[in-house]
Amino acid sequence: MMTSTASTNKAEELGASLTTLLGRLEAQLHELHALMPMRSLGPAHMDTLQQIHLSLSAAEADAQRARATLRAEAAELAELRSLLAAADAITPRLHAARDGIPARPPAEPSRPPLHELAADAPRRRSSTGEAALRAGRPVPSLPLVSEAELLSAPSYMRARLDVGKVNGTLLEVQTCLQQRYALLGATRAQMRAMGEADRKRAAAIREMESATTKALFFFSEDDLKTHPAIRQDATGKNIFAVLRHVGRLREFKHAGMRCWHVR
Repeated sequence: MMTSTASTNKAEELGASLTTLLGRLEAQLHELHALMPMRSLGPAHMDTLQQIHLSLSAAEADAQRARATLRAEAAELAELRSLLAAADAITPRLHAARDGIPARPPAEPSRPPLHELAADAPRRRSSTGEAALRAGRPVPSLPLVSEAELLSAPSYMRARLDVGKVNGTLLEVQTCLQQRYALLGATRAQMRAMGEADRKRAAAIREMESATTKALFFFSEDDLKTHPAIRQDATGKNIFAVLRHVGRLREFKHAGMRCWHVR
């Protein structure tokens, strides 16, 4: 509709422009017609002849400008017709896309609390859990936090935060998880090639594995010590609060320390 209206307005402007040009040409032709009887005048009427010459030159220049304007406006009209045809072609698809958008986003499925996950852990390990552990437990990718999600958090959580800071920490959390489960899934040959600090850390990670945590991808306060980029100052705590609020992390207590697992 907007394209059609724009095309109509443009056509009206072109019509008015052409009418103005034709009116000027008609006035100059009348002036030339009035001066035609003087074409047989001699040198004594040089001023009059000079006026005729100037009028003819002006008329020729106006005609050239009119032709150039007509060519340019014809090209613009062709472009407007093409845009209008494209708009008419895409309108049904836009309507179909609009009709396909649900009035409300689908509700996120409810997740069982941690104690139910713990009770269900033996059954999980008997199927996919142990296979994932043997394969090195690939860590699921954590989707970045959107601006809308950040704004949904209470103001006291997101004070002085922006999406860049939150997602920067989230990416560090992803790296922390990947390194933790790389150590957990290391083979004996890989363990022998590690340094003493990494072997001790791998042993500590294994000790934390229990019926409660085998079904989870989680990290602990101890893991954060090896990732100084994940700060635990006031800003860092607010970021973790936001990540919990938007559903990227869940916090729980395990082995006497704070831990977080991904949903």
